[in-house]
Amino acid sequence: RRISRDVALARYLHEVAAEHPELETMNDPVLSITCFRYVPVDLAGRLDVDAYLNELNEKIMFELEVGGRVFPSNAIFQGRFALRSCIVNYRVEADNVDELVSESVRHGRELDSTQRPVGLRSS
Repeated sequence: RRISRDVALARYLHEVAAEHPELETMNDPVLSITCFRYVPVDLAGRLDVDAYLNELNEKIMFELEVGGRVFPSNAIFQGRFALRSCIVNYRVEADNVDELVSESVRHGRELDSTQRPVGLRSS
């Protein structure tokens, strides 16, 4: 019964991330694992930004871990760095999933505003 709840929370995370304009899902949820990445809206769909997005999402993961509230790991999908959530803790609830999403976006926005290379900035 417990694993079915973890799987449901992973699916919930996938749905929330898929609906968010600044997040991109990387996989269909497999058991209790969901992967996604932060992508600024103005960079979505661009093929020339993967190196920057990989670096940005790695920094997001570090900031999330240092913050101590959520602890994603990472995965690489077709050369793209993804934030990876594997839900196995019986205390995880939907509000924890929501916090992972909101914190990922918050850190993504903050880091992008200061770290984005000049060549990728809008004029």
